[in-house]
Amino acid sequence: MYRLFVSVSPKKAEELSDFYLELGASSVSVSYEEGVAVLSLLSDSKSWFKAVGFSEAPHKLLESSWQYQHEQAMDFYKLIPGVWIQSIYSTKLLKRKGLVIRLDPRGAFGDGAHPTTQLCAEFLKKYTTSKTKSFLDIGTGSGILSIYASYLAINEILGVDNDLVSVERSRQNMALNDAEIKITQGDVLQDMADVPKQHWDVVCANLQSEILLQSLSRIKTHIKPDGVLILSGIARQWKKTVLQKVLDEGLVVKESRVKKGWCGIVCGW
Repeated sequence: MYRLFVSVSPKKAEELSDFYLELGASSVSVSYEEGVAVLSLLSDSKSWFKAVGFSEAPHKLLESSWQYQHEQAMDFYKLIPGVWIQSIYSTKLLKRKGLVIRLDPRGAFGDGAHPTTQLCAEFLKKYTTSKTKSFLDIGTGSGILSIYASYLAINEILGVDNDLVSVERSRQNMALNDAEIKITQGDVLQDMADVPKQHWDVVCANLQSEILLQSLSRIKTHIKPDGVLILSGIARQWKKTVLQKVLDEGLVVKESRVKKGWCGIVCGW
């Protein structure tokens, strides 16, 4: 992993953070020092920095060092209004009203800070009703959305991820939050034969745009006739392409939303 610090105007910090994420940065964080915003850019490729126009060479971080810094940087933050994420590495007392989800994010995507996860949580809250009994979380990552679904009183929840590390981390996060949720390994680009079809009230797929385009024909088979499908992980420049794919698959778009350069889509039959 490689890191480079870049000083920018505070007014441009959020815009540039989104910009570098869209260009492929692994992570972008912002700190503020005496009227200046400092971006911390992380990438697993040294050549990425030169490719996007930086002349200064990045600093190489040992994997253990980078992971430690990531863990220590996390304390707590807002997923959506009324829902807070607190790292198990935080030693601070969380004085916030609302739901608190405890999380160990190591090795799995979905610590709750990324706009794609936040969009999914916003949509999940909006479209969950008293009739919502089941939730399928495709690309569960850290399991954060499945945990939140359990707090929304959804009875049957299944998290699926193709990465074994994410599956194990997600199961650990379930235990941290006393959530009895089944997590299984499965590849959305394959059949996912063990996942019931036409069964789920809400299906969420927070995946890369290219994977969504390849797998949407399979994903849609798991939604109930009156169910809801939440799609996220869509960079802004992919929005029109994914929306067209949704229509081509015979689905109806209920709404779409862009947050910090990332798009979420809600659709159904």
